[in-house]
Amino acid sequence: MSVVPTIRVAVYKIRNELAHCSIEQGTGGVPDDGYFYVLQNSLTAGRFRKLPDARKLYDSLTQGAPRNPAVPLSVDELIQIDMHRMSNKELIWQPEDFRRVERKTRGRAKHGGGRP
Repeated sequence: MSVVPTIRVAVYKIRNELAHCSIEQGTGGVPDDGYFYVLQNSLTAGRFRKLPDARKLYDSLTQGAPRNPAVPLSVDELIQIDMHRMSNKELIWQPEDFRRVERKTRGRAKHGGGRP
C-alpha cells in the first residue's frame, strides 16, 4: 500500500498582537481545509471561504485597537532583504536585460574612447 503525500496549497496568516486577533489559513493552529479562520484570543470567531469576507470580520474586531508597532530593521536585515531582491531579479531577468542596463548606465570615455 502506498502513501500519498499531502500538499499544502496555501498558508496565510495576518496577526494583530495587541488585539489578540488573526486571520489564518493552512497554519498549524487551524484545520488545513482551505478556509480562512478569524481567531480572537485563540478561539474561532469566524470561518470563511474568501479572504475579503474574513477581512471584514477581522477589521471589525481590530477596529479601535492599536496596530502592531513597527520594529526598525537592523543593517544585517536590510542587507539580507537587498540580497533577496537581487537574487529574485537574477531569476527573472535574461542576459540581454543585464546587457541593456549595462549599456544604458555605462559612462562614455572622455578622451580617445570614441569611434575612429
